[in-house]
Amino acid sequence: MIEVRFTDIDSQGHANHLAIAAWISHARVKLLDDAMLWAKMGSRWDHVMVHISIDFKATITYPNTVMIFPEIAKIGRKSVTTNYKVCVKGDDAASATCINVFMCDDKPTRMPESLKDILCDM
Repeated sequence: MIEVRFTDIDSQGHANHLAIAAWISHARVKLLDDAMLWAKMGSRWDHVMVHISIDFKATITYPNTVMIFPEIAKIGRKSVTTNYKVCVKGDDAASATCINVFMCDDKPTRMPESLKDILCDM
């Protein structure tokens, strides 16, 4: 659950698109960091977002609370596609898709089977 801050609002009284992207990014990092922790991948591993697309469906205003619902959409050899639903009071306000690449020692690297197994269960 994310509280919409006054600083997230633009001059029209709507949540700025950059605030919504930041909320999605926070959910993305939490999802993938947790999966990597459970897979015991260690500090040499990381993930980077290489693509994001966001569809805005409804206005988000202040004050409000936002819920982000992540899901794993596709698991590749070195990447995972994640989808997100942004909801306010149970209604869809935005949706997003991110493509994330896993890195080891700063190079795109095939993800371990242990991580794939965890991602499949999410």
